[in-house]
Amino acid sequence: MRDYACTLLAAIVGENRAVFFQVGDGSIVAADAEERTYGHIFWPDQGEYENATFFATDRRFATKLQFTSVRRNIVEVAMFSDGLQRLALDFRKSMPHEPFFRGVFPAVRKMANETAEQLNQALSSFLASPRINARTDDDKTLVLASRVWETNAVPEYANAK
Repeated sequence: MRDYACTLLAAIVGENRAVFFQVGDGSIVAADAEERTYGHIFWPDQGEYENATFFATDRRFATKLQFTSVRRNIVEVAMFSDGLQRLALDFRKSMPHEPFFRGVFPAVRKMANETAEQLNQALSSFLASPRINARTDDDKTLVLASRVWETNAVPEYANAK
């Protein structure tokens, strides 16, 4: 089971309702059509020490399972592993680092199906860059989803579908 030890983050998003759950560190951040800001769904659940957490394969994982259901029009979701926490979260304010998300989501909003691979390659290069590697030596997994289509870089949540 140690070979499968991992944190687990999940989101199921409908038009006016969403459910989220998480076991372990990393975080889920979302924006809704009304607030137009990024808020964390769950703050990373770390163990007693830095880089210690709880895993989905632990026998008592259910005691560490975080779950919430919200009635909101969620238009963007980011889920990321602990390697990106220090970049994507402001630990002093206990909130998402808004510039990080304002920087990564415009490319997703403009993406057409034929450019998905290009976006994945660009994101992989960014996450593997010396600038990012200087700030973290942990795994860097990032999942981005958006319901917003736009032609410019300014977020327009009102056109969320």
